Amino acid sequence: MNCPISTVVRIVVSSASPFALSPTRPRTPCNRAQAAATELRVFLRNSATITRSGNIDVSNSGPLNATNVAVTVTLPQDILGFTAPGSCTGTTILTCAVGGLAAGGTQNLPVTVTPASGPRSITLRALGTSDQVDRSPTNDGATAVTTVKAEPGTMYVAVRDSGFSPEVLDAPRGTAVRWSLFGPSNHAVVDGSGMNLFSFGPAAPVTSFGPFTFNSAGVYPVNDGAALTSRIRIPVGVSPASGSPATNFTVRWAAAAPAAGFVFDVQHKGPGGTWQPFRTGVTALTGVWNPNRQTAKGTHGFRARTRDTGTNEMTGWSLVRTVKLHS
Repeated sequence: MNCPISTVVRIVVSSASPFALSPTRPRTPCNRAQAAATELRVFLRNSATITRSGNIDVSNSGPLNATNVAVTVTLPQDILGFTAPGSCTGTTILTCAVGGLAAGGTQNLPVTVTPASGPRSITLRALGTSDQVDRSPTNDGATAVTTVKAEPGTMYVAVRDSGFSPEVLDAPRGTAVRWSLFGPSNHAVVDGSGMNLFSFGPAAPVTSFGPFTFNSAGVYPVNDGAALTSRIRIPVGVSPASGSPATNFTVRWAAAAPAAGFVFDVQHKGPGGTWQPFRTGVTALTGVWNPNRQTAKGTHGFRARTRDTGTNEMTGWSLVRTVKLHS
């Protein structure tokens, strides 16, 4: 009968302090007491890196030698890939053959998991078994959960057969965007503005595309090379939010200089008016709006776009940002 043995499972990701332990009782008929002692410990540590490295140490506390030792490892969902010893077979659930394990012995099984990009919780489970009956099978399985941290300044979009999620992403200037392809079909991620800013794939799931950094204001159409569409909306910024005719208002439309051949167009609209050029074909990142006593009081709006001077392709106009001009 194949029964749980003594196991020690360690999942070590960094030098941070351990913070989670969740033993799981294995489903096994081997619940009668016998001489073999067991012990299970799971150390889970956070890391800012995307790759999660793990070590599964299988130990036999004895007093009997264990035969036909195996470890079943359930990998997290939505991962980009994994590495495991050659003794492990499988894709989503690994069966790792250890063989014989003498009393007091330990066998290490290093496993590395690369989850899809984006903040998420990932769960790894491990269960050890052997031909011998273990008197404490509740200690032979464990579930460890850790959180994949977002990369600084990065936002994430999922791509599935049902569409992009979120379909519309509002992000500040200078934001890097990554796309995680979960499928189940193959998809691409392509700039739909005609400016050929980026093009990833097509590829099979699970895959991570990017990052691409959106430095300048505009509405960027994105598609999967077929029927799925989405938008990335990057706004202008205006400060202060209100002021008098003596106030100098700073309008910001880019976080970095454009690539060669690209420029920015910026428009202004006064109360009850129409859109008028504020800056056209510039490479500067900001500009100052200087109202005067003749400038209409009320709400003033600003918007911007990014343009390729070689092809005259461009983004859509950004969302409007407004300021209040008072007496």
